[in-house]
Amino acid sequence: MSVNLGTRDKHVSDQLTGWTNTDFNTFVSSGKNITSAIESAGTSGHCISNAIHVHGNSDNYGRVIFEMFVTVNSGETPQAILYLNGVAQSWQTLTPGSWDKCGWTIEGDSSDYAVGFENYSQGATDFSALCRLYCINGY
Repeated sequence: MSVNLGTRDKHVSDQLTGWTNTDFNTFVSSGKNITSAIESAGTSGHCISNAIHVHGNSDNYGRVIFEMFVTVNSGETPQAILYLNGVAQSWQTLTPGSWDKCGWTIEGDSSDYAVGFENYSQGATDFSALCRLYCINGY
């Protein structure tokens, strides 16, 4: 599947291949989709995608586009996270039950980025998500 992310953007393919659970109590994924992510109240749950290499420069910044359809079965709605070399850089609030699109502009040299989810207020959550991840390199 390819998507046109804007008039200046080239068609790019979905680069999401899988997820790693870092600390949800229960976590089941199949390829790029999350079947079940469950966390108890009082603790924080996180998961992170495969890394993607993004090149940004001062003339034409790179971009990371994370699209997801989150279904919340109970509890709080998770947040989307942008990671740089495994460290959270930016968070975005999501709207469950509809397609959300998070976009981040990448400046500077080439780096490895990933996206993820967390239950940010440490409340209980039980959700699933259909996901897509694109990057556009700035050359």
